[in-house]
Amino acid sequence: MKNLFFHGNQVMVTVTMIFAVFSIWGCHRESTGKASHKESHPKASFMATTEVFLRQHSGRLAGRHVCLFTNASTTGKYLLEPAIDPAYPSRLHEIFMESGAKGLKVITPEHGLFTQEEDKGNSSRIAFPVVSVFNKPVESWKRELQGCSLLLISLPDSGIRPYTYRTDIVRALRAADAIAQTGKKEKMEIWLLDHPNFAAWLGARGPMTKKSFFSYIGEEEIPFFPGYTYGELAGYYIGLNKLSLDLQIVKVPGYKKTLDAFAAFDYFPPSPSLPDKRSLACYWVTIYFESTYVDEGRFSRDPFCVIGHPSFRFDELPPEKNGVKWEPMVYQPFGGLFRGHSLPAFRMEILDWNKFQPDKEGYEFFTYIRNRFFAGTQTPFYKKYKTTYTLDNLMGSDTFRKYSEKGSSFEIMIQSHKDKTELFRKNLKRYELY
Repeated sequence: MKNLFFHGNQVMVTVTMIFAVFSIWGCHRESTGKASHKESHPKASFMATTEVFLRQHSGRLAGRHVCLFTNASTTGKYLLEPAIDPAYPSRLHEIFMESGAKGLKVITPEHGLFTQEEDKGNSSRIAFPVVSVFNKPVESWKRELQGCSLLLISLPDSGIRPYTYRTDIVRALRAADAIAQTGKKEKMEIWLLDHPNFAAWLGARGPMTKKSFFSYIGEEEIPFFPGYTYGELAGYYIGLNKLSLDLQIVKVPGYKKTLDAFAAFDYFPPSPSLPDKRSLACYWVTIYFESTYVDEGRFSRDPFCVIGHPSFRFDELPPEKNGVKWEPMVYQPFGGLFRGHSLPAFRMEILDWNKFQPDKEGYEFFTYIRNRFFAGTQTPFYKKYKTTYTLDNLMGSDTFRKYSEKGSSFEIMIQSHKDKTELFRKNLKRYELY
């Protein structure tokens, strides 16, 4: 166990290691805020973090009004099944109540409890009340957290900056801090059950977010590929903004920021369009097309690994580099702008993982597609929100678009953010957990 004290105003983050159900583990916090422990280190794959927490730390629930911010990917569908005791609507409620919790409120992010919604809400039939905080401001979070004495956060990660789960965590922390400032007698305890960032092997890379581009898809000044987990970034955010919070981070056992970890660890889909590791790896390359009129394959059987548009031609294929090859194909999206239309498309295949550079390939492939099929034509390419390019909102910066349009190399584009990225890495050193 490792204790880190992040001094903002009264900021303390306690970091613990969580193991599989059969682990031997014990921990108690002393009056000093430190912890004593016994640990074992079994070789176990990553499990649904909420389930493990409940098995290992159910004693923390006694007498608490609990707010659980989660979805099925990290809670585990088993806990959402009907309870053994019919007095409870689910196994989740049964375990909470039998552990002495006074109440349980389940809060869900974008894509809903079962990660199957395209955006907000929970249209799936659920046997108990669920609150969606999709695109809800801090004030709404404050209302939802009122009366909550324990906030448990358990969410999967996509590996890149523009993901609303990351913003929801930040807003939850800000709301908890605002509640703490009211002088409430019982201080809210916050546990963040960390999750692997499968893109962390790349390190912190990409354009840094500018405050002028803050939106629901990103409200932190971090690189496009942050290179750190939710737990590490939460500790950094609390320290940077001097929030008066007691955050306990539960580490992922055996996790290292390597390419091997991406292959070895179990995968919990964060959304319906990222059902497997292949789609996630493709997402790191083709996400930029979400901000254009090119179909990014979201509504295909190979989401984010195929991109299509009526203007595409196959007389010349995109260059094979960065460990990636693009193959010609035709597909029909079952949703979106081109629903039901047969689209000429390019399908991504990773040929060499040791050479795979998703950020570089994404920039170069995006530039290739725009220059080859859209530049100098009347065919619309970029989407806009009012007067702002959607791509700039997605990136949190206009650097990507402007350097791409100038024909600048990926290396020059990255170099323009070098100083800020290096400062970010330096500042994150004290918050590193892995």
